[in-house]
Amino acid sequence: GLGPVSFPPPLQGLKLVSGPMLRRGGGAAAPQRRWEPPPEGSRAAQLSVGELFRQLVRFYHSGVDWRREAVSVRLGRRAPASMHLMLHIIAHEDGRSEAGPGIEDPFDPGRNVGASLTALGMARLHEEFARADALLSSGASLSELLEPWAPPERSGNFAVGDAASHSGHAGSAGSSGPSDEGERH
Repeated sequence: GLGPVSFPPPLQGLKLVSGPMLRRGGGAAAPQRRWEPPPEGSRAAQLSVGELFRQLVRFYHSGVDWRREAVSVRLGRRAPASMHLMLHIIAHEDGRSEAGPGIEDPFDPGRNVGASLTALGMARLHEEFARADALLSSGASLSELLEPWAPPERSGNFAVGDAASHSGHAGSAGSSGPSDEGERH
């Protein structure tokens, strides 16, 4: 297993530096922080791209709390949603509601680019992260993870929770092959 979820990976060890930035149209802009690689030999520097990806999938499968957190590339760390970021509430047909993802537009921090996600889309998002986490936890390769796959349909809706039972491998129930690739959702 991957152990406890701690994402983002140790970004606290990464150093942010300030430097001169140019504004569109000329002139100097206020200094902005930019990413600098972790120190050689540190735990963060030792992680492979594959391990970082596994941690990212595990985090979005089971570690993020959409009621309290938002994705912010601008901040580069876990943080509560900004007071300016519009909250997205997803209403389900059965009367339940849940917080949708808060995804800050880096060019307009008050705009939530996750606001277009529907109840069906949120269910599929959860299902796909569960499927990816199960595959990566079992040692599957990236090519196996990226094989075309469509969830089983039930009464016009996707079957949430079935993701872990499908391996995503060609030939498994629910996998789509070349003949039905055009019908993928």
